[in-house]
Amino acid sequence: MGFKLYLFVLTLGAIIKVRCQYTVADSLIHEKGRCVTYGLSENNIHYNVYNGQAKELTDSEAITLLEEVCPMFQNQPVCCDDAQVTLFASKIKMAANLLKHCASCWANFRTLLCQEMCSPDQSTFMEILETYPAYYNGVLAARSFRTSVTEEYAVKLFDSCKDVTMFGMKAIGLICADMDCTYESLLTELGDNSSHAPFYTEYHVGDSRTNMITPLEPDVLTHCWEPSLQCEEACACEDCPAACDSEETVSKKKKKKKKGTSKMPTRCQYTVADSLVHEKGRCVTYGLSENNIHYNVYNGQAKELTDSEAIAVLEEVCPIFQNQALCCDAAQITTLATRLIMAANFWKECASCWANLKTLLCQQMCSPDQSTFMEILETYPTSTGSLVASSFQTSITEEYAAKFFDSCKDITMFGINAVGLICGDMDCGYERLLEELGNNSTQAPFLTEYYVGDSRSEMIIPLEADVLTHCWEPTLQGEEACACDNCPGACEKKKKKNKKQKEKNVNKNKKKKQPKTL
Repeated sequence: MGFKLYLFVLTLGAIIKVRCQYTVADSLIHEKGRCVTYGLSENNIHYNVYNGQAKELTDSEAITLLEEVCPMFQNQPVCCDDAQVTLFASKIKMAANLLKHCASCWANFRTLLCQEMCSPDQSTFMEILETYPAYYNGVLAARSFRTSVTEEYAVKLFDSCKDVTMFGMKAIGLICADMDCTYESLLTELGDNSSHAPFYTEYHVGDSRTNMITPLEPDVLTHCWEPSLQCEEACACEDCPAACDSEETVSKKKKKKKKGTSKMPTRCQYTVADSLVHEKGRCVTYGLSENNIHYNVYNGQAKELTDSEAIAVLEEVCPIFQNQALCCDAAQITTLATRLIMAANFWKECASCWANLKTLLCQQMCSPDQSTFMEILETYPTSTGSLVASSFQTSITEEYAAKFFDSCKDITMFGINAVGLICGDMDCGYERLLEELGNNSTQAPFLTEYYVGDSRSEMIIPLEADVLTHCWEPTLQGEEACACDNCPGACEKKKKKNKKQKEKNVNKNKKKKQPKTL
């Protein structure tokens, strides 16, 4: 009887333990922007259960460290605090020694662990399996988890690393302690090995087990023959057999000259762009960087100008934005005005063309809706740790591009076509002109790729042509239309106007000559 009772107690304890593991999990909310943990437990080993919203990091050292180890989450609220970031950075050093020879593999490996530790959407793919109350403060701590990934995610992660070697041996085999390692055994080892991973984790590979959980998708990973999403080079041929073929393909592509400007940037350029909010009244930059060459990344609301001199300059160079909040400060306006002086030498002969060019450059520099049509392509950290944008993509409709080009295409300077001088080609079209403007920092405020066409995403709304004028029209600021020699359309308009005037005069004279009836 005593032995049976003992077995019964053991069995009941096991049942209670299994059921109790899910008591917390069943009560959690799983949705974007929400965590399942936040902060280290009192023993600095496990993690405090927290099902609230992701939080902003405030410690400058932790922010810098996060940008280094988990750059995909910079400038975002996260589900990890300063201490977690520091601990995580030290834990992945051993894995770095094994995998860093292949940048794409290492970036993918880091991405998985960073998603588990810090993702602001942590609760959408992670569940808590075991908890216990902390001894001193009674706070509930989580000691193990389940992370859900799609099979494609697991395969892509494994394939990007499976051929990386270290001292002539497969690095994956060293992690798995088995040279016949598969993605299942790799994930099992990662989940059990706290020297590499932040959590004790079971990996569920496949479709979602429940409508609350969305398994991680592989679009955040790269193949070993591709650059990482942080723009690190693809893996070398010896660590990635597919890269051997890819290297030859890439070299052939580089020899072909790319025409036009409606090109898509590489995926790695969107690391920062993907974290930005694109909506009216919001910027992507504000203020010059510390070297006065590039621009500080800023995704907040447009701001009012307060400097009286800058306001006066703005009214002169960007009258379309006077008396509005802006995405440029006083120093940027001064820089823009200086750069426009050189551009004026080419364009000012035709007021409509000149006004259209200023409108385009002013929209990029100062528009309060900057984020609705501009994306950041490349960034770098300054010595103070702030993020700086060095190149951009500006989206405009084809009508905008054509209307801008047509208003300028016939301007001459010393008998030579001004647009041809800018392009270095007398057969210049709007694609080439925009490409040259985007690359010419003496005239434009930014190094910019122009995307011409319909919107590529719901976030971006290309600039519309209603802010521009034809060369035969007065500018929106009331300046006269272009002269006939700089705008053939103006000649036609003038001829039609003269013809109408003549007809009007003839009719008027006819009326005068008609005898008066008694």
